[in-house]
Amino acid sequence: MKVKIELELSPSEAREMFGLPDFSELHLTITKDLAEQCVQDPQKMMDGFLKGQSKPS
Repeated sequence: MKVKIELELSPSEAREMFGLPDFSELHLTITKDLAEQCVQDPQKMMDGFLKGQSKPS
């Protein structure tokens, strides 16, 4: 027996329906902080990103 259900939901409605937390405020805070750090010292931010990429897993 197959049952197919189609729902039209926004991401926030889906999170709410499945009981998942809403991290939108945290996301905004982190991206704001990263943007400010990038404006203050872009070279330091780029070095940090590149350093994180080159580490072996």
